[in-house]
Amino acid sequence: MKTILLIACAFFLFNSCKKETTANSLSSTNENNVITVTAGPVKPPKIVMASTTKSQFIVNADGSGYADLTLSFASKKPGIGIINFGFTAYETNNNDALFIQEVDVFGSSAPAFFQPYDEHAAGATLTAGVYWLPDDGSSIPITFRAYYNTPSASSSVHSGDTVSIQLYGLDYISNTKPSIYPESVISPLSPEMMITGAKPLLGLNIYDPDVLHIGLTRILELQYLSQGGSIGINNLPLVINCSNTKIRNKLIVKDENNQTVNTTTVRNANNYTIQFPANYNLNGINAHTFYIYANVYQMNGQASIRTKLQPASAFSWTDIAGGKTTPFTTENAIYYRDYPKGAVTVTKNY
Repeated sequence: MKTILLIACAFFLFNSCKKETTANSLSSTNENNVITVTAGPVKPPKIVMASTTKSQFIVNADGSGYADLTLSFASKKPGIGIINFGFTAYETNNNDALFIQEVDVFGSSAPAFFQPYDEHAAGATLTAGVYWLPDDGSSIPITFRAYYNTPSASSSVHSGDTVSIQLYGLDYISNTKPSIYPESVISPLSPEMMITGAKPLLGLNIYDPDVLHIGLTRILELQYLSQGGSIGINNLPLVINCSNTKIRNKLIVKDENNQTVNTTTVRNANNYTIQFPANYNLNGINAHTFYIYANVYQMNGQASIRTKLQPASAFSWTDIAGGKTTPFTTENAIYYRDYPKGAVTVTKNY
């Protein structure tokens, strides 16, 4: 249960937020991702794997990018309440993490701003009232929201920078004693977030397949959106499996206006990579719907074509909103959350 503490309190956390100490402590995690060493009555917290705790691209062109981290807390004895939380942000640049706050159904706490203490690390102390832990030793989840910085000097994000958050200590009170006690307790490291100005969102239409026929057959319909600003569309990597049918190597791409896009196709066995022309961009407002056609020149018997996207690491896009000139490719395998995995099959009428 959370209540508001109406006394002035100082934060006496041990100076245990150095990265070397954290790395040593993390090596003692068990199979349940719970740290086994602590010096106080609060049990070592563990990450509750909520939907927002997976590694992902965080869109932050306007400074509104954030990610949630939910930790589970429990006490070894009754009458314990947490009043302060100490966090470390491990980041590519010590200006990446902006602030952290506690969020719940009633709103959010005042933000605690990260202060750099190392080239790749910053610390923040968060006060969010009193969290009284259950006397029976059961756990309660507490959600923290980390926001990321948009450097005012450049007015752009550090596209491609990564940030992970970790609890390194807390202050607690007891209902039997008036003092405030520090406890050095380390949580597992949060999933790593990669900051971008914008990011792509792909969607497959698997519900309206074409009928396989000689000539141009629509084998895939795909919607391509940009969240957060402008991005460059570099390719669409496809896997095409033909059964009792043959197609030409070059695929045809048309947009939502039925205009043919000047693309090229690179084929390697069943992998077909559609390359878009240079400077083919989305501005973050409009969405493109692409219709992919295969030129079918032979069909026999039970003929079909099955099409899906290649793995995310083969997908290429450029973060124009984030000022990044090199494309994102292999990063997609880790940070492109919910990359489409469906497939579309077209067959002939019998």
